[in-house]
Amino acid sequence: VQTIDGHLAGPFRLNGVRYHDAAAGVDARVASLRADVRIWPLLLQHVHVLDLTAKGVQVTLLPPVQRQPSQPAAPLSLQAPLDINVDRVHIAGIKVVENDKPLFVANTLDVAGAWTGHGIDLRQLRLRAPDGRADLVGRLVVAPGYSGSSHGDFAWKVGDNTWAGKLDARSDGAHAQLGVALSSPLHANLDVALQQRRTFPWTARMHAPRFDPQPLLGKSAITAMGLSLNGSGDRYHASLRGEIQLNDTTLRVQPLSAHFDDHYTQVNLDQLTLASPQIKGALHASGLLQLDAHPLRANLAVNWRDVLVPADLAGQALASRGDITVKGSVDAWHSQGSIDIGPPGQLAKLDIDIDGAPQQILLNTLVLKQPKGGLEASGKLVLQPQAGWDLTAKANALDPGQVFHGWDGKLDFDLATQGRWTGPGADATLQLRTLKGTLRHRAVSGNGELRLHANRVIEGTLTLHSRHSTLDLKARGSQ
Repeated sequence: VQTIDGHLAGPFRLNGVRYHDAAAGVDARVASLRADVRIWPLLLQHVHVLDLTAKGVQVTLLPPVQRQPSQPAAPLSLQAPLDINVDRVHIAGIKVVENDKPLFVANTLDVAGAWTGHGIDLRQLRLRAPDGRADLVGRLVVAPGYSGSSHGDFAWKVGDNTWAGKLDARSDGAHAQLGVALSSPLHANLDVALQQRRTFPWTARMHAPRFDPQPLLGKSAITAMGLSLNGSGDRYHASLRGEIQLNDTTLRVQPLSAHFDDHYTQVNLDQLTLASPQIKGALHASGLLQLDAHPLRANLAVNWRDVLVPADLAGQALASRGDITVKGSVDAWHSQGSIDIGPPGQLAKLDIDIDGAPQQILLNTLVLKQPKGGLEASGKLVLQPQAGWDLTAKANALDPGQVFHGWDGKLDFDLATQGRWTGPGADATLQLRTLKGTLRHRAVSGNGELRLHANRVIEGTLTLHSRHSTLDLKARGSQ
């Protein structure tokens, strides 16, 4: 604290306040703070703030200090360190920063409430910011045995969309109910019922009729979505069932169930089953998410059986079954598995072994085994600092039509390609050592070696034959 003046009996003023906690990853600064606090309740470990005004609050989020393996993570708790009652708090000028970039900015925040051994009692919240507003009045209590009611509304801009809606909450001391109605950029309703006892058993329902998902997903092949989900659980367990509409395909969640450990350091995905009335079969997943790892770590297993994609979705009827595992984090992950796919009764087997990191993805093994042929490929995709690739592939009597409708054939080829993306374009090579066989009932053959420069100059030769058609390319030059 740079300067302090006033009286402990109130009010007193602080200037240049800083709170730095490297272990928690927080560096907070307050330009000025004025507080009027009752003194005598402090003797009973009770803080009663009559009025608190702060200006110029900036919170910088620091990289958290790595926790030693011998240090267990503290369990999540809503228990107050001491009883705190606030009649009025007014904060002007709030900024939360990470890596020199603002994450949150607000003009003013007004709060009234209490945090005691009985729970959290929020009587009023009023937030004004460049991106929107939020208001809550009444009593929103998170504690066993307390009653109250409150209502609020919000409108907040995220990217190009404004999220707006209303909130209503009420409690009789034994049961609490919360309702959220979203009006923009889509219409959706969330209703939660909570029993106010130690484990907080809850049920929830979410319904969103068909809507444009672009505000959620950005531009994608999914142009329409709908949700109808029902959930239940307590503070350690959760289960979810319902339907998700993706374009004209319905996915049924039946069910998704998970549980936390006592310290909320990991989530066990006990079961996830997805099915669809349009697609025969079901997909199952299970695994573990390590929440206290930095970055987040996972160990997941996915399998599906007796899946049959109809012809109107894939161009031809495709049957599939498979098993895939994924282990690791975004910094380093490994995936391997086996997938059977193809027309019913003519399945091909695809084996994959992949290692990934932010810098590159290593395709250790990709082997496709068909009844009379197949394909082997390996290589890497470079992601950072400059995108590129280095891939080789060999095929023996490969039939692409087993997966891609209308592309029946029997191909032998041996090819390699390398390249990288530069500012002007791609700098790449293609070596087609050999190509022969049939494709779409035509005899095909060819070979060649080409180089594409970033300035779109081609060098090399290429020869391709398809039945009575022939392409010969010879290129050289620098312009």
